[in-house]
Amino acid sequence: MNSVHWVIARASLWRGAFFATKQSPRCDGGIAAIPIASQKTLAMTACGSGFECTRLISVQYIRDCNHGGLICQGYKGDWMKTKMLPGVLLLGCVALLGLPLSSVAQPKPPLIVLITGPDYNPVQNVYRFGVSVSNPAQVFRVIVVVEEAEGGKEITKFEIDMGGWPSRQFEVEGANLKPERKYVLKLQAADLRGDLIQRTDDHTSLSPSERYILASKEFLHEPPAAPEFAFQIESVNALYDVGKLVLVLDVPDAMPVLKYSGFVVDDSGQKVGDIEEDLYRGKTLEVPLPKAIQDAREPHEYKVTLDLTTKDDQRARAVYESLKLTPPPQPGLFKRIGDALTNNPLITLAIVVVISGVVTWRILAGRKDRQDLPPLYRPPVDTTGPVRFVSARARLRVRVVQSPGPTRGVEKVVTSFPYVIGRDEDCGLRILEDAQISRRHAKITLQSGQFFLTDLESTNGTFIGEMRLRANTPARIAGITSVRLGMQTSLELDSGD
Repeated sequence: MNSVHWVIARASLWRGAFFATKQSPRCDGGIAAIPIASQKTLAMTACGSGFECTRLISVQYIRDCNHGGLICQGYKGDWMKTKMLPGVLLLGCVALLGLPLSSVAQPKPPLIVLITGPDYNPVQNVYRFGVSVSNPAQVFRVIVVVEEAEGGKEITKFEIDMGGWPSRQFEVEGANLKPERKYVLKLQAADLRGDLIQRTDDHTSLSPSERYILASKEFLHEPPAAPEFAFQIESVNALYDVGKLVLVLDVPDAMPVLKYSGFVVDDSGQKVGDIEEDLYRGKTLEVPLPKAIQDAREPHEYKVTLDLTTKDDQRARAVYESLKLTPPPQPGLFKRIGDALTNNPLITLAIVVVISGVVTWRILAGRKDRQDLPPLYRPPVDTTGPVRFVSARARLRVRVVQSPGPTRGVEKVVTSFPYVIGRDEDCGLRILEDAQISRRHAKITLQSGQFFLTDLESTNGTFIGEMRLRANTPARIAGITSVRLGMQTSLELDSGD
């Protein structure tokens, strides 16, 4: 802008402000006031009956006159009584901008909106698009609508603040889209006042809603197929003594398994139990043995079905077709009585009290009877000769209750100690079919007439009941004791106590 334009602008604006303040309230800051113009040209008539306090925004806004190019709400006045005011103010604004008068009334250029993309990211499952507008000053925000190509069902809708930029990028989530289905991306635009901008081409044949669709693009949602995975059930064993079903799985290390579930059916196809859903903790699973299997008295064949679920909600299923189980023999009368007493401590306590009372009464009665008898004559005993001690030979019965091979049911009476159990050739009891048993897994020793079981640093452990023995630490055993070696072999040790 040269000095002549600047002088004309200052003079015109000050003159316009003088007339405005004489006919209407003064605007804050002493800025000159001009009327709201029409949407196409900066006309010399007011919008309604008022005018607005104004500040200059850009040359483009002066040309478009969408908002009169100037913003400041809240002041009205009877400016029409001053006929010189509109022309003077307009002349001042034009001179201030250094524009020829002919440029003010020029029509707006057509608005062109283009869509680029989509670029699909399979890892994040999102589509990336780009939007470009030919006239950034005219577009304040862009409305994005995604609809199904068939039926027009709206999937998502959101807005993009253009911020005066000619292009922006945005994303559409693939999680809301269905595979192998076509969708349409539609764009609308709004100006500073929030009004939707219509298309500039011939839209007489379009519906009223389609006149505001400035650009659209159809795309097909084709996410990559999820990688398939599979696993196998290598073995299934029932531990009747602890009420567990042990499943050994062959699962790929790369499979991100989160949880498992399943069920068991018998040879007639009847479900006998469920494998409740639980977190996956390793390739060897211990689940409760179904009650129907525990109560069975005859051999049966079962089928185990297991489902694994990954962290990304994929599922895989494996079936163990033939699980042949033979229930262990029923315990004897004394063992059943012992189990009943163990499970009912109050009855046990009552029996102990009764027996204690009877024994005490017999002792007291015996003492009274002995007091009435004459003393017995005892011949002298020769204590000068050697004293000989006689001890009975210790015996331990070992029976294989559960094993995945032919060793099941084997029973031995052990009289020589230490007695080693494992897969090595020098072991007293060799169990070759169970790969979880170490070469020298455990040993039984006899000390001071008592039997002890020691774990020989085995890989899969030695258990008495549910308690795992510490390596090289003898544990005393007495009576009938249930011992588990690893996960698949169970023994019964009977010391005869």
